[in-house]
Amino acid sequence: MKRIRLPIMHAVVLAMVAWMAFQFLVGCSEERTPSYAAMKQQAKAAIRDAGGGDALEIEAKFILSNFQVGSYWINTSDSGTNWPAITKLTFLLSPSKADSWVVKDQKNLPAHVVVRFGSHAKYAYVWIFDPAHVPLAKIKGAEHLSGAVYLSERNQ
Repeated sequence: MKRIRLPIMHAVVLAMVAWMAFQFLVGCSEERTPSYAAMKQQAKAAIRDAGGGDALEIEAKFILSNFQVGSYWINTSDSGTNWPAITKLTFLLSPSKADSWVVKDQKNLPAHVVVRFGSHAKYAYVWIFDPAHVPLAKIKGAEHLSGAVYLSERNQ
């Protein structure tokens, strides 16, 4: 009898561990990645709640004229008290992690502030330009949201 009981107990324990692992994986996969349309609506609401495009543009102009390219400016001075609209936008879009930086001038794109948001699997970027240097041509892969504020699925 002892020989039969021990393998059965091992099988039961192994089955329970396998079931828990399966449930964990199913639970993780149930979190749906947001659609681009949902992310666009989230960005528009956050821009509105942060003070609108005009406030973001004024602060972007200040940031772009005072901080180095590639710097995480939100962590460099006063925890964002000099630019409350962009700080609020960043935290509205990405409450668990403030993820913003400055991108330098590129071939067809002027310098801009970038705010990344979304899930680990799917994310987007809000680009905020200096109002004096807004791209005049349509930006491939980016959508105009307000004034000098754009939404993109890629980082540039």
